[in-house]
Amino acid sequence: MPLLFTRYDLGSTQRFAQFVADFLGGPSHYGWFSIEVELPHLYSMTGILYEQQRINHCHGTNLTLTAYLPSLSNLKYTFPKLLKDTCDVPAAGLPPELLEPYELEYNHGSQLMASTYGFVKAGKEIWAQGGDTARALCALHVLDYACYDAIPVPALCKRVFAHEDFRRQIFVAADNDDDHIVREQCG
Repeated sequence: MPLLFTRYDLGSTQRFAQFVADFLGGPSHYGWFSIEVELPHLYSMTGILYEQQRINHCHGTNLTLTAYLPSLSNLKYTFPKLLKDTCDVPAAGLPPELLEPYELEYNHGSQLMASTYGFVKAGKEIWAQGGDTARALCALHVLDYACYDAIPVPALCKRVFAHEDFRRQIFVAADNDDDHIVREQCG
């Protein structure tokens, strides 16, 4: 079947909505577009739990997640505090400077591109509209809200999660046994 393609302007809400639809509905590999390689930061934060489960299964370890940052705001102070509160930095052989606030400002290249090309603005417009794409973003991050209790759940997402159809889909997904996927990825 030939690929259907429509070009939307950079920064348009149509382009953002199409990206979300393609991301949620498309295959994980499509030509040059490999979600596992190029776009891992689009997944919810709970992806680390899947990787943790895979490592534990494959290597016989018992890694657990004991802390997390619910936001990237004020990172120069919150990250050292997280380390102080939860890690034995000297025992891990890490430099003690990690425990001090740092002055280096880091901007990931994707942040600059997202704002330059209007992706952030379009996403905020989509969110403000509260339509299908905004509700899809809630579904995409449902595990984050369920697993990380310090992340505030937006009102729109609370309405999505309370809807009977959404809950029914969660139970259907929970009934599927996908542990074989983890077992097959040792190697």
